[in-house]
Amino acid sequence: MYTPCPTAIVSIAVIDTVVQPDIAVICDPGKLDEAGCRGAPDWVVEVLSRRTAAKDQGEKRDTYERAGVREYWLVHPTDRTLMIYRLADGAYGRPEVRPLVGETAVGTIGGLTVIWP
Repeated sequence: MYTPCPTAIVSIAVIDTVVQPDIAVICDPGKLDEAGCRGAPDWVVEVLSRRTAAKDQGEKRDTYERAGVREYWLVHPTDRTLMIYRLADGAYGRPEVRPLVGETAVGTIGGLTVIWP
């Protein structure tokens, strides 16, 4: 089922941080309401541009990590590369860097694969 979710409200302690990812997949329908997603999405994808790259790779990455987003992808369309951050013990650590060719499985969502053009 697809439900539009233009914003994600990521709860960190008592602070609510509103972010607008390019793609967010939320597997728990209980997190969705008319305002968007309350809590951490399971998988977030950001497509980098000159205007958004610094924020996506810094502030948003840190926010998603603190909130518990299990998998965070940064797509570099110009360089045709993908950086995959996977949450382990509450932190992302070093990303897996892959070329945008063939297929890439989404680790947090069994059976879901992205096929790159």
